[in-house]
Amino acid sequence: MGNLSWAEEALGRLRASENEVSITISEDRLCRSQSPVEWAKVRDHMKRNCVELNKKAGFKILNFDVTVIDKARVRLLNRRGKVVSTLTVDLDLDARRLRYGCGHEKGEFILDPNVANSSVHILDEEGNVITTKEAAGRLLNLLF
Repeated sequence: MGNLSWAEEALGRLRASENEVSITISEDRLCRSQSPVEWAKVRDHMKRNCVELNKKAGFKILNFDVTVIDKARVRLLNRRGKVVSTLTVDLDLDARRLRYGCGHEKGEFILDPNVANSSVHILDEEGNVITTKEAAGRLLNLLF
């Protein structure tokens, strides 16, 4: 116990616990308010990339679709318009994740709240911070 009484140590642990709960609540609020903003940026980059590719190709290669506000789908089409592959991306606010799947490839990006600067960062599989533009590019690359 050292120089502190049991009561002083218990009070210290209780305050530390309350502080952790306070930080968790702050992170959750931040994540719930900012993650949809980051998700919208990722979606916008994905859509812009699809439009640009289709324009350069001269025909529709990628069909971008937002099924509901927290879900997006991109279909790779052949020249006849037949679906070759489908990428789905879901925002999961409860788990703080952007989950994706394309064929057998599945994964997720972590939405990491940073209370100190009131922002949410996207982390890749290795835990590196990536931009919304990088996330969109990595997701679309799964189709090819």
